[in-house]
Amino acid sequence: VEQVDWVAVLASLQREKKRKVARQEEQYVNRSLFCLESSNRIREAFIKVCEWPWFNRLILILIVANCVFLVLEDPVCKCDGPVCTEYEKYKRSLYLSLDCSSWPAVRDILTYAEYTFTGLFTAEMVIKIVARGFILHKHAYLRDSWN
Repeated sequence: VEQVDWVAVLASLQREKKRKVARQEEQYVNRSLFCLESSNRIREAFIKVCEWPWFNRLILILIVANCVFLVLEDPVCKCDGPVCTEYEKYKRSLYLSLDCSSWPAVRDILTYAEYTFTGLFTAEMVIKIVARGFILHKHAYLRDSWN
């Protein structure tokens, strides 16, 4: 009696069902970046991430958090050295009562946060481009007004 690997059969059927749904919706029919078919495992994983309902919610949360960090940026305390322009020095003199003693620590935190957000938003872009394509397809990354 031949042993059947039912896990592999089920996984194959699930992949085929996902492909069929994607073909019906015509979102993932074409190749992505001229080389990745919709059946490519990497692309399937990225499509799965893109279609996950919490993916867009997570991106929106990241956008709001990035906005909060942008609000924390202080242009008056930012100028603290010989590279300041005359206008920045004048602006700093208007705010003499402002305490900028903690600014170097805040600036370091904001710098690391900026790199983190840049990395996360770049990862989002790569995931969507691999899943949907870049520009030539109907549902491509640059053709989606949300991006």
